[in-house]
Amino acid sequence: FVFSLEGITEQERKKKYPKLIHSLLLIENFYQEIGGLVGYQKTVLEFLFAPKPRFSVSQATCHAPLGFDLSSPTPEVDEMIFHSIDKMDRLAEIYPVGGAADRLRLQDPHTGSLIPAAMLSFNGQTLLGKLISDLQVREYLYYKLMGKQITLPVAMMTSKEKDNHDQVIRLCEQNHWFNRPEEKFSFFCQPLVPVVTREGNWLTSGPMNLVMKPGGHGVIWKLARDSGVMQWFEEQGVDKAIVRQINNPISSEDYHLLAFSGYGLKENKKFGFASCERQVKASEGINVLVEEKKEEGFCYTLTNIEYCDFNTYKIQDEPAQKGGRFSKFPSNTNLLFVDLPSIVEALEKYPLPGMLVNVKKGLFQTDQGEMEEKEVARLESTMQNVADFFQKKSPQALPSEKWHEIDSYITFNKRQKTISATKKEFSLGSSLLETPEGCFSDVLCNARDLLENSCSFELPALKGKVESFTSPSFLFDYHRALGPIYSIIGKKLRGGVIEEKSEFRLQISECDIENIRISGSFHIEASQVMGAIDESNLLVYSEAVGRCRLKNVQVSNRGIDYSKKNIFWKPLICRYEVCKIVLEGSSEFVAEDVTFNGNLEVVVEDGYKVTASQFKNWVIFVKEKVSGPSWRWKYWFDEAKRLQMRKESF
Repeated sequence: FVFSLEGITEQERKKKYPKLIHSLLLIENFYQEIGGLVGYQKTVLEFLFAPKPRFSVSQATCHAPLGFDLSSPTPEVDEMIFHSIDKMDRLAEIYPVGGAADRLRLQDPHTGSLIPAAMLSFNGQTLLGKLISDLQVREYLYYKLMGKQITLPVAMMTSKEKDNHDQVIRLCEQNHWFNRPEEKFSFFCQPLVPVVTREGNWLTSGPMNLVMKPGGHGVIWKLARDSGVMQWFEEQGVDKAIVRQINNPISSEDYHLLAFSGYGLKENKKFGFASCERQVKASEGINVLVEEKKEEGFCYTLTNIEYCDFNTYKIQDEPAQKGGRFSKFPSNTNLLFVDLPSIVEALEKYPLPGMLVNVKKGLFQTDQGEMEEKEVARLESTMQNVADFFQKKSPQALPSEKWHEIDSYITFNKRQKTISATKKEFSLGSSLLETPEGCFSDVLCNARDLLENSCSFELPALKGKVESFTSPSFLFDYHRALGPIYSIIGKKLRGGVIEEKSEFRLQISECDIENIRISGSFHIEASQVMGAIDESNLLVYSEAVGRCRLKNVQVSNRGIDYSKKNIFWKPLICRYEVCKIVLEGSSEFVAEDVTFNGNLEVVVEDGYKVTASQFKNWVIFVKEKVSGPSWRWKYWFDEAKRLQMRKESF
């Protein structure tokens, strides 16, 4: 590449030169296994003009993989849930949060500066906050079953793109580390790499200014090893991990994460893919089982192929059934299970797995300060292709019933419980796929599934996808500690009606609700959902939570003002009236055969119980001091490893 130094002063040159050299040295050091800067450029050119496949295409057959079906409850799924909880203390979580997220165009509303995807507010939480909350919900379930608290370690791969690293750290600090010990977090920053033109020339945006972007999430394993994170995991006493993408908030729905990780823990697998059906022609990678013929026999690899590489690997993007919508190959979701020591071993052979160059169009600033559309690319790698290391070799071809003997595994679930990404802005007339609005539509579909099929609720008729986020027929939101498994929630919510344009929000874990009818807005909010925050700002799981018992209760008010421009997925919602029950600390609320009319807020103080009863057209509230909780939901596993629960008094 050639820099134009026209118009730059000697003082500016002296200031920019060290920064440029520092950037180049980072690339030189990180990519030393492929030859540093020179090897990086050589690899880029090879992929642009003569891409090298990871396996011999002429000697290989790509099969649709066989795996474990999680789409409906079965005794086998129950067993996986048992193992996920029984061995949960062996797990860590890894979040790649350093992506550029250019298509979301996120800006700080106060400063106008660009912000990373981790800070997108979705359904009342940042995307990062949602991942941490999901983790705490599973830890709380462990507490309810095992009677002790565990705090799993979390590692995040950040980047310097859009000040990502510093902003993610600040987000954690502002949220008091999500009421977890700061030492249970570890951060490692991925290097930025040069953006190149279609011809392989490095792109600049002014004198001595390289255009740099993150080099894909495949650097995560080498970076985790080199930065000491793998050693940190070992010191934390964990040897397995779940990898979750920041832009996929629904993958924890129902028992999905529990059963997925439980399979890997039970079978002591080295790598796992969580997958689902994929629409033909979607811009998504696929999972395949590669059967490769070699001189010594056959080699089997469960892996991923990116959609931009379909031509390289001669993948025909065809439906599984003639005229069908879905591909014969399942979708790669980047939700992974990994055995950490095995990953360290794999790095000796695959330090940068799944390298590729994906050419895309984008707007970039020229050296003259003008914006110009160009075809650009950068060397990327994919974290899931470290699975190429975990191969099964056999002197003869293996029958399909023996494919499970590979060290890797794959699970299948309904798509709306597996992946719904928040990658780009939505505009009217375009697809909802990979937008926050599309994801919110899937959230509502899951809510309908839960309420109708597990809780026996009557709901308004289903609307189209666009209507579901512009003017939804109903809203239901709940804290995942209520379950998170639908069958658990179905025992806490038993029968009810949510009328057209009404909403029901449950920020609570311990409730016993039977036969409720809602016309308008009804919120139950506990300040302590899973326990109390101690003097060190740490969440301590306990039975000191808000509790609510309702039977034969009706709620009637004007609810949401649908004439206003509401943004339901954030949520930014205008209401005429709402009935709100606020439970502070460890408190209780009880109501039976009662109708709550109009705008109402009942606040129950910590250490008190409030009972509501109907007297003619009046509702009477009786407040009394209590020494502790009067009841709880008790969980246990039976001899068949099925999760059971019952309500019991203290």
